[in-house]
Amino acid sequence: MVLTWLLSACVVLRHRNDFFYDVDEGMLGESAERVMHGELPHRDFVDVYTGALAQLDAVGFRIWGVSIETLRTVLVIATLLWVPVFFWVALRLARPGPAAPWAASLVTLTAVCWSVPNHPRGMPTWYTLFFATAGTAAVLRYLDTRHRRWMWVAGMAAGVSCTFKIVGLYFIAAVLLFAVFDEQESDTVAGPPSPLSWYSALLDGALVAFCAAIAKMVANDGVAGIVHYVVPSAAIALLLIWREHTRAHAPPAMRAARFLQAVAPFAIGVLIPVALFLVPYVRSGAVAALARGVFVTPFRRIGHLALAPPPPITLLAALPILAAVGLIGRRVGTRLLIALASVAGLAVWAWHAPFTDATIHTHWEEFSRLLPRDVERGLIPLSLVIGAIALARGHTRTPPLPLALVLCVLATGTLVQFPYSLPQYFQYTAPLLILAVFALAPRPGTAVVAVGFLLFAIVRLEPRLGGRDIHDTAQLDLPRGGPRVAPNINARYRELRTIVRAHAQGEYIYAGPNSPQVYFFTGFRNPTPTLYEFFDDTTGRDARVLRAIDMRHVTAVVINNQIDSTSGPIDPPLRQALDDRFPLTRTVDNYEVRWR
Repeated sequence: MVLTWLLSACVVLRHRNDFFYDVDEGMLGESAERVMHGELPHRDFVDVYTGALAQLDAVGFRIWGVSIETLRTVLVIATLLWVPVFFWVALRLARPGPAAPWAASLVTLTAVCWSVPNHPRGMPTWYTLFFATAGTAAVLRYLDTRHRRWMWVAGMAAGVSCTFKIVGLYFIAAVLLFAVFDEQESDTVAGPPSPLSWYSALLDGALVAFCAAIAKMVANDGVAGIVHYVVPSAAIALLLIWREHTRAHAPPAMRAARFLQAVAPFAIGVLIPVALFLVPYVRSGAVAALARGVFVTPFRRIGHLALAPPPPITLLAALPILAAVGLIGRRVGTRLLIALASVAGLAVWAWHAPFTDATIHTHWEEFSRLLPRDVERGLIPLSLVIGAIALARGHTRTPPLPLALVLCVLATGTLVQFPYSLPQYFQYTAPLLILAVFALAPRPGTAVVAVGFLLFAIVRLEPRLGGRDIHDTAQLDLPRGGPRVAPNINARYRELRTIVRAHAQGEYIYAGPNSPQVYFFTGFRNPTPTLYEFFDDTTGRDARVLRAIDMRHVTAVVINNQIDSTSGPIDPPLRQALDDRFPLTRTVDNYEVRWR
C-alpha cells in the first residue's frame, strides 16, 4: 500500500503543472476569490457549480496564497487522500490470496495514470469521483458488517459530493439501485416466482421512469447518447426487473421495510452536509437563488457546450480488449477470432463511413483515431451489459453484492460525461471502469491487460513517448501563475496584465465575454455577477453591465474577441457603448484593452 501511494504521488506531482486551460482555471480562481471577499455563490455571483469547491479553494488561497498553483495543490492533496481509499476498494474486490495486494496495487496505479495526471485542474468532477469512491468503500464495509452507520457514512460522502457539483446525485442513484439489488439478494424465500405485488409494480415503474428520464435528458445526442448514457443504466434496471419477476419473494411490506432500513441512514447522511451547506442561504434568504443556480441555470450549458459522445462503432473497437480480459469468449481461439473480426470491421467502417472529425482527412486517420483514442468509451456500456448478464446467470468471479455495487456506481457515474463528452470527461469515469472490469474479469490474462492499460496511460502522459508537441513550455510567469504553458501564452498574459494595471484605477475592471481568467490574472475584481455570459438572463443584460461599470467607477475594460467563444461575440449595443466610453485601445492577441 505504501509503495503504491508513493508511486501514485510521484505520477501526480510530476504532472501537477501540465495541461493548462486559462478559462477553466480563471473561473475556479475568480469564484474562490469572490468567496474570500465575502460573496456567496449563486446569491452574489453566478457560480458554475454548487459552491462548496469555491469555498474549499478560498481556504487554500488563505493558506498558500492566491494562484492557480494553489488550486492544483488542493487537488493534489485530495488525490493523495483518495488513492488509499481506491486501493482498499480494489483490494476488497481482488481474489483472496497472497497476490491480492499486488493486484490491487496494479489496478490503483492504472486508475491513477488514467485520471488526475491527464487533467490536473481542480475541477469539481474530480471531487465527485473521490466522494463516490469513498461512498463505495463505506457501502462495502456495510456489506461486511451490516452496521447501518456505514450507510450513513456513504450518505455523508454523497451529500458532500452534491455540494461540490450536482452530479453527486448520480452516486445517490447508484446507491438506491444497489439497495434494490441488496434487498432482492437478501430474500431467502424458496419456491416459484411470486405474483405481482404493489412493491414489485412500484419498483418496475420507478426503474422504467429512471431510464426514461435519462433518455429524455440525452435525446439530442441521438443513437450515440442512447448507447453511451442510457444503455449502462438500462442494463442495471433490466437486471433488477428480471430478478424481481423470476424469484420468490417475501411479503411486500417486509421487503419495503428491509429496503428502508438500508436507505434511511443513507438518506440521513445525505441530508446532513446539504443542510449545513444551506445555512448561509437560509439566513440570507437566498435559497431560491441557490436552487435556480443549481437546477435551472446549468441546463443553459447544453445549448452552448454540448458535444455528443463517440459513434456507436466504439463498441466494436472495445471488443478486442474485453476478449483479451476474458469477458467475451470462453476459449483463446474464440477470443482471438472476435478481436480480429472487430479490427476488420473497424477498418471497413473507417474506409466507407464519413469522417467523424473535421481534423481527419484520410481513412487511416479515422481508423487510428477510433482504435486507440475512443476504444475506452465503448468499454463502459459493454462492460455493464456483460456484468448484468453475469449477475443474472450467477456466474461471477467476485461475489454478487460487491460486483453489483461497483456496476451501479459505474452505470450512473458515466453520466458525468454528459453533455460535453470530451476525452477528459471520460477520465473522470475511468477509475470506476477499471474497478468494474477488474471485478468482472476472470483471473487468466487480467494482469497482462492491466499492465497494457498502465503502459498506454504512461505513453499518453509522457510527451516524449506520446508524441505531443509541448512547445518547450515554461511556468506561467505571473504572480498568480503556476502551470507550465507555451511561450505565446506566457507573453500574452504578461503583456495583458501590464497594460491593464497601467490604465485601470480602483479595484474593478470589466472583461468579457467568457473572461474570468482576465480578472484573476490581472488581480482586478468583477463588477458583475457573471462568470460565463451564456448563463446570463439576456433580458436587460447590457443595461445591467453598464450600470455596474458606472457604479464601480471602472476605467478600463477588456473585450475578448475570440471567434469560437461559447457565449458568442459581445452584444453590438454594449460594444458600441464601451467603445464610446473607453476610446483608447490596445490589442493583445484576441484581447482588446480599452481605457479612458
